[in-house]
Amino acid sequence: MQRLGQHFLIDPAPLRCIVAALELKSGDVVVEIGAGHGELTEMLEREARSAKRPMRIVAIEKDRKLLQELKEKFSANLNVGIVEGDVLKLLTKLCSALHAPRFAITGNIPYYITGHLFRIIGALPTKPAVCVFTIQREVAERIVALPPRMTHSTSSGSSRAGRGMNRLAASIRFWAEPKIVQTIHRTAFNPPPAVDSAIVQLERLPRPAFTNAVAYDRTVAALFQQPRKTILNNLTAALDCGATGMPTKEKLAATLAATGVRPEDRPQDLSIELIVKIARCFGNELRETTKAGG
Repeated sequence: MQRLGQHFLIDPAPLRCIVAALELKSGDVVVEIGAGHGELTEMLEREARSAKRPMRIVAIEKDRKLLQELKEKFSANLNVGIVEGDVLKLLTKLCSALHAPRFAITGNIPYYITGHLFRIIGALPTKPAVCVFTIQREVAERIVALPPRMTHSTSSGSSRAGRGMNRLAASIRFWAEPKIVQTIHRTAFNPPPAVDSAIVQLERLPRPAFTNAVAYDRTVAALFQQPRKTILNNLTAALDCGATGMPTKEKLAATLAATGVRPEDRPQDLSIELIVKIARCFGNELRETTKAGG
């Protein structure tokens, strides 16, 4: 029976691919989201034993029936901890209590929590060294998307990466480099979902794209509030141009042009570097005028 939107990945080949993409090291802690029947948990544990890499696995499961099965299955394994609960509510606290020099997050993620989960991970004070998720293929392709003019010179792991920058990609690329590792046909799951999936790896950047995360987030929210509008029109609305203390639309356009941003472009045309430039110029004002996550 399918519960909580779960489609269990049962093909061992992509499971092995996930383990390899985690690039695990001795002393790592792996947080697994939605452990289900424990197929990936078991493979992670075997990998640790065979490679003689001591590490801990913290498997989160919300479904109480599956939770009991997991506890029985791994009752004799001291390296596997089973945690009951909703990952969206407990992940931040759990990660802060890991006390590990390096940790990773993995799991087969239900579509309906993907965006919310990525926002939570992006807000963690200490980011995971790497995340490897199985997600809907279309969402994975959005995550690795780049501005059209960059797709000829940069490989992002997807042949459809030229669809342009979007809010999800911009938010993730602030702290991680995303890559599609492998696509997975729907028949690898039980029950099979309606669409194909992909394994996506998010590797933490040595340093974030910009030190002011609040200003960056507000800038991304303002730029992609209405993606079909121009950069100039979105920022004009977000900054309430013409109001007391705010720049005029003409001055805003001139400032954008001076930083290398074409005001008439759409948000999808922006690179992360250009978004950072906009955040440097207008982040403080956007902090007051743009709702978080708006």
